[in-house]
Amino acid sequence: MVFSFSCRGTALAVTMLASALQSSTVARAVDPSIDEYCANFVPSTAPSDCTNELWGGVFVDMFSPDDTCPDSTRYIEMGYPEDPVAADEDLHVSASDTDDGCTSTWGKKFDPDTSVDPIVTPSIIDPCKGWVSFRSKVPVDDPAYAYAQAGALDFNLTLGSVDGGVKAIRFSGMYFGQGGAWVGDDGSVVQVPASACDNFWNYLGNKLSRAH
Repeated sequence: MVFSFSCRGTALAVTMLASALQSSTVARAVDPSIDEYCANFVPSTAPSDCTNELWGGVFVDMFSPDDTCPDSTRYIEMGYPEDPVAADEDLHVSASDTDDGCTSTWGKKFDPDTSVDPIVTPSIIDPCKGWVSFRSKVPVDDPAYAYAQAGALDFNLTLGSVDGGVKAIRFSGMYFGQGGAWVGDDGSVVQVPASACDNFWNYLGNKLSRAH
């Protein structure tokens, strides 16, 4: 199945099970633009505000324009007791209500045996910053596999808040924000621009809607 993986302002096609950063909607309201989010985002600085527990939660992806699934949701959870392999203190990423039919899931939360297991890794030096890679979502036979393995789906993360205190995670662009080569929707190689602020995952406990 072919669908889009979106970076800011760029729709990029790739054959995968699900989009690494598809978006979700709680209610169809008008939210600030990505530029406003980037300008108003307040990074957390105190280590006590950036524990593994506080990195976790249920989130909505705010700025992936290619997703049409109204209930698409992201989960960051520390280990899974029912899965001996993932019964750890790592922050595993999963998703539900994704893909063309809006009924697909991916990640350890829904399939203990899956190899699709992105992990949020907070920095030891600055626990309010971290990184995540979605390269495990790209099959070996996919045209984008080599680019994913080279770091295309690796992102810098910053934990903080938007809209007066709503917990949010800021994502850089591809290749840890440096930009680089990816597979375009016509199969050609395209160059994705560098971006330090490319997307946000907002904490769903605050019932925010996706931006459009």
